[in-house]
Amino acid sequence: MPFPPAPRTARDNVVDDVHGAKIADPYRWLEADTSKRVGDWTDEQNERTRAVLDALPQRAGVARRLRELLAVGLLSTPRPIRGRIFHTRREGEQKQSILYVRDSIGAPDRALVDPNALDPAGLTTLDWYYPSHDARYVAYGLSRGGDEMSTLFVIETATGMARPDRIPQGLAARRTPSARAPPTRSRP
Repeated sequence: MPFPPAPRTARDNVVDDVHGAKIADPYRWLEADTSKRVGDWTDEQNERTRAVLDALPQRAGVARRLRELLAVGLLSTPRPIRGRIFHTRREGEQKQSILYVRDSIGAPDRALVDPNALDPAGLTTLDWYYPSHDARYVAYGLSRGGDEMSTLFVIETATGMARPDRIPQGLAARRTPSARAPPTRSRP
């Protein structure tokens, strides 16, 4: 079965001079992901992909089996902090994992951050979380649409109340120990 040809990908004449070395970057235009040009190119790529995948006779069976396998769910490694236990879990056909806390080993799970409730379309993701050293607060990052440009939020663990703190594109916060380091004591 012949498939439609792959759409042409334009090459621009872009060359950077990095410390005297000439480096060609003909596909840099694809980095402008919100531009009409990139949107049109993506639509063409998606049309071809759909034509190829939809024509495969085994596609329905593979899709059914993948849904079965993914319905198993996902459980992260528990993180004990000061008697509380934090973990994420995605069950069955939930689109995103939920951040849970247990107030003690025998206590039931309590949802702290549920991206599914925040966004029924399932496009909002919990990218990371860091409980404070005393487990009173949790800093966490949410992003939308797979961009991983997290906004940092803070929630009170005991009450589940969101703090007003917000840092857009707070991805850097997960790379710093400040979100989880215990406070230093000043000397008298």
